[in-house]
This record gives sequence, structure tokens and C-alpha cells, in this order.
Amino acid sequence: SSAASDVYKRQADRSVHRERLEKFRQTGETEVADKGRREFEMIDQTGRIFPVEMSVSQSPMGQGSLFIAYIRDITEKRLREAEIIAARDEALDAYQEKSRFFAMMSHEMRTPLNGVISALQLLQDDRLDDEQKRYLDAGMTSGEILLGHINDVLAIERSEAGTYEPVSYTHLRAHET
Repeated sequence: SSAASDVYKRQADRSVHRERLEKFRQTGETEVADKGRREFEMIDQTGRIFPVEMSVSQSPMGQGSLFIAYIRDITEKRLREAEIIAARDEALDAYQEKSRFFAMMSHEMRTPLNGVISALQLLQDDRLDDEQKRYLDAGMTSGEILLGHINDVLAIERSEAGTYEPVSYTHLRAHET
């Protein structure tokens, strides 16, 4: 019907609608009816353009067909979708920033910690009494545990970023005591 074709947004959409109706009149085949839901933009009486979801059913009647259209304004749905996408994008940005922060902090912590561990390794070669050796061993063990945690954080961040590479340990223990 021509009244239905007048609610489309653009002249081109009206032409497509009229062509589909003419094709139906000639062939009895429909491109829209009984084909599920579709989304379009329509214009209301005030000239406001708004998105709709439309489902059209065809019902044979005597010598013709009756088309039944269900039209639902999906403006609120689109707004909610846009809000969800914006929230997702914001969360992804925050997640990436967190990843960059952890990677940077891990590197910044690992460098001085390697220096501390290296200095402790140098002390292992000195003459130390038993109490000093216990303190040195405690410092080495604590430093290596902390370095392991830092490397674990780096490995997790790399794997989450899809750039996992085995972590190379930059310190070597001179000898076991």
C-alpha cells in the first residue's frame, strides 16, 4: 500500500518498497513478508527519524493478500546497546591501561631487584660468620621469590596480551650454600 511506503526515511527506500510491491503483484513472491524481523528507519508525523524493528506476515484473502506488519520503535534498545558498547570499550581501555601499568611496574621493579640479588651474590664469596650467612641466605631467598612473583606478573600480562614469551631470568645464582 502506498501509505506504508510513505513512512520510510529516504526516497530510495520508498522506491524499493514500491518495487517489492510491484514484484509481488506480478509474481506472488515476497521479499519481506514471512522472512523474520528486519530493522529499518522510519519517520513519524513530526519528522523524527527513528529505528524500528518490523515483522511482516502475509495472509491470503479472496483474490488478494493482506499484509500484517508489526512495527516496534527500538530507539531505547539502540540507546541501551550504545551504552553497553561504550561501557565495554571503557572497560577494555581500563584493562589495557592496567596491563601497561603492570608491565611497566614489573620491569621497573625487576631491574633494581636484580641489582640487589647481584650484590648479595657477590657477598656470598666473602668470609661470613654463620649468622651473616643466614641473613644472606634469607635475603637471596626473599629476592628470588620476589623476582619470581614479578616474572609471573609479566608472564600473565604477556599471555593476556597475546605476546607471551618465556621470561628470561637476568640473574644467575653463583652457587648454592
